Amino acid sequence: MPITPLKRSWTCHWQKSYWRDDINAEFEPLTATGSNVFAAKGVRPGDRLYVVTISAGQLLFGARMTVEAVITRAQAVQRLDTDDLYEDAKWWAVGAPGLCTPLNLHRQLEPALTRRLWFVSPQGPPKRLKFVSETHLDGQTTRGVRQLTPDSAELLERVLAFSDGKGRSRTMRSISWENVAPGA
Repeated sequence: MPITPLKRSWTCHWQKSYWRDDINAEFEPLTATGSNVFAAKGVRPGDRLYVVTISAGQLLFGARMTVEAVITRAQAVQRLDTDDLYEDAKWWAVGAPGLCTPLNLHRQLEPALTRRLWFVSPQGPPKRLKFVSETHLDGQTTRGVRQLTPDSAELLERVLAFSDGKGRSRTMRSISWENVAPGA
């Protein structure tokens, strides 16, 4: 019997200029996202993508999508029946129906919580995001697609559960470690 590969979790960076409700509808399930490196990184069906950006040095966390397929932009245009997809992305991850969370453009992680995220490093032990000060992230640290450790993916799931349980807000909500720590 073949062994089923473990599902992995990734962050997918969006440019801050696209972190807008008129471009990506807030509070609608995230159904697709593009990147030039999904295929090279090996993102595959069943993996989870967590969409993030950085604003004023802080990590914003938009949504989670469970991948149903990774396809070319041309295939995505046809499958999603829209040509309104980011043109520079060669590959598109399409979400599995019912397994994608609504996009929240107003969810910010406090620096102490952001520091708890760890990423798989092919050259050695897991790595954290890079900060340029005690409270501000390097503007390039989330660029591209980065694989999360399982504990970090679980942490983002707790952030989702906590913040989505608070209802919709069009003002920034800051999520702290105290909000999502085990037993909180």
